[in-house]
Amino acid sequence: MNRILLLVIVSLCLALPAVGQSQVYHDTSSPSGGSTNTFPFGNSFGNNWRYHLSVPASSLPTMAVRFIDFAFAPTATGTFSVEDFQLRMEHSTTHVLTSIFATNIGPCPINMIDVQKGNYTFNATAATWTSLGATGSFGYDGQRALIIEIRYRGHGTMNQGTTSIRSYTSSTNSYRVWANGSYPAPGPADPYSAPYAYGVYTSGGIRVCLTYLTTNVLLADDQVKVGAAANLAVKSAPPGSVYVMAASLGQGPGLNLGPGCTVNLTMDALFWTSLLVGGGTFSNYTGTVPASGDFNATLNVPNIPALTGICVYHACAFFGAAAPPSCSNTDSTIIL
Repeated sequence: MNRILLLVIVSLCLALPAVGQSQVYHDTSSPSGGSTNTFPFGNSFGNNWRYHLSVPASSLPTMAVRFIDFAFAPTATGTFSVEDFQLRMEHSTTHVLTSIFATNIGPCPINMIDVQKGNYTFNATAATWTSLGATGSFGYDGQRALIIEIRYRGHGTMNQGTTSIRSYTSSTNSYRVWANGSYPAPGPADPYSAPYAYGVYTSGGIRVCLTYLTTNVLLADDQVKVGAAANLAVKSAPPGSVYVMAASLGQGPGLNLGPGCTVNLTMDALFWTSLLVGGGTFSNYTGTVPASGDFNATLNVPNIPALTGICVYHACAFFGAAAPPSCSNTDSTIIL
């Protein structure tokens, strides 16, 4: 089937049945009680922050899932509003963090939220799980630790929001590191992009609730060498549906295919090449989902050393005769 024609299917589809969502917590399902901390949504240390938090595999699902939202447990009710905001995630073989941000999260994290030169806002409600309103999703492999990055820049010189939002913290040790207007001393020029964090702490991390689905999970190899092949595994897709996978050098602004289905890729030259050319470099990027719901595609990287260091992002859309499109998460592979 011509891949461009697949987009026409959008207008012919019917409603999808509701898909159940589940939650996982680090380290309690209670959004109230216990110790508290103003990091990272307090404004006592300025309105520019970079914050890393690790969640061990023991607090996460033991199967492949797709994280679709992130929530924390505030102790105060108020509005948080900043100009630049990112919520990013990445797998790690260890939940132990270092004071070097790039060591913790690597070069190709997945954006759950990415607002630049805009207005990112959420409304916190005391002692209630408060969603950050993710617009992307993250494919978790069911095995490794999870690294979460929250970073933001406030509006001009004003403190963010209407209140300093204190959060309930985890009672289980959870690594965290940060940079803000005061730490590391005397305060980095731009904490949002600071390379180094202030120390390494194993307590006081914010309490976390992750919402997930078990369907349409895309897991790409973390890395691939030039001249080699990267595997792209899709889990629990709709059996019998037509799938189309695409590659890109970025994660947005994305292509909205209908309610709850956005392909979070940049529509760049690589995106259109992967859609229109296929074969060779892009193997098995389109087809029919088997009865198992699981299938694989392959990115065959040309043997061109100049490609080293490039992040390639992938996402997949699914089209059925009696259902509107559904989408996978975005995942990334770095070329070595």
